[in-house]
Amino acid sequence: MDMKNGKELSDYLKDHGIKPTMIRIKVLDYLLQSKEHPSAEVIFSEISKQMPTLSITSIYNTLSLFIQKGIIVEINIEPAQVRYDAVVDYHGHFKCIRCGRLLDIPFDEQLEKKPIREINGCKILQKQIYYFGICDRCLIKEKKVEEEKMAIRMGIYKCKICGNVIEVFVEGKGELVCCGQPMALMDEKNKEGVGEKHLPVVEETKNGILVKVGSVEHPMTPEHWIQFIEVITKDGLVLRKDLTYKDKPQAEFNVIKDNIASVREFCNVHGLWVK
Repeated sequence: MDMKNGKELSDYLKDHGIKPTMIRIKVLDYLLQSKEHPSAEVIFSEISKQMPTLSITSIYNTLSLFIQKGIIVEINIEPAQVRYDAVVDYHGHFKCIRCGRLLDIPFDEQLEKKPIREINGCKILQKQIYYFGICDRCLIKEKKVEEEKMAIRMGIYKCKICGNVIEVFVEGKGELVCCGQPMALMDEKNKEGVGEKHLPVVEETKNGILVKVGSVEHPMTPEHWIQFIEVITKDGLVLRKDLTYKDKPQAEFNVIKDNIASVREFCNVHGLWVK
């Protein structure tokens, strides 16, 4: 869908029974231009630069109306993470577990020869299909790193001999070596096991987010504690809070929740965990 000017946007809204106010035109235009499937908070952040008196309630009301009229769809790809898409044709979505990109995935019509309209007497109004994996950009980057033995930016490496841990902020060619041996890139665990809980829990606050470690608070003792909590934004920024065993396993960050690519924490006993 390609609409170049305000009149085309206005006419499109009228065709769908929507009164074309300035806010509605700007929200629709932003959704049509954006390829990142923005959240309400991101839409508000961008449009409020042009309309300083705009409230986020107006954004939510506009999005709700657009959904009701069928000109956008709501994407619930993960709990507590709602995005919006102005492409309403039947398609799926792919989320990269590395960088957080959310991409449209077109479907071959042959896959839908007999669309399901009803299941066990229940009427189907909408079907959404999500894929999780590693996007083309990240695969190319990882291949390059492997071929050139480069240290990965934001990668966390540990020496198997002395236990030194480092994080890379500027990647470059050459292996990282400690105690005469290559350092190992630490795996990012993303599934809880038995015992202490490690996966970060993100809560929205008045000023940003609060990250807690574990659905049940992780212990903080001299022998076993969370050494740091990090937030990586979609812009590539790294926000980190270093902790001691005397601190609570949590940290506050001044960042919009929907601008987060990943959140991770490092446990001195059980390693690196990411969500």
